[in-house]
Amino acid sequence: MRRLPRKKFTWARLWAFSNWGSTYNSLDSFGNLEVSPPVSVRGKAYPFGRIIFGVEIIVQVE
Repeated sequence: MRRLPRKKFTWARLWAFSNWGSTYNSLDSFGNLEVSPPVSVRGKAYPFGRIIFGVEIIVQVE
């Protein structure tokens, strides 16, 4: 890690700061972003797993 230039990671710090406190549907705002373990689906291998993104549905009761 020490050999990598610092400016390569600047965008991550800026993105995290600029998105702090955004709405509930932002990426992983309430832990709705997960990764499955390595899996094969219909003959296709996903050695690093698959990304699972949940959606929160807000129901209004009148």
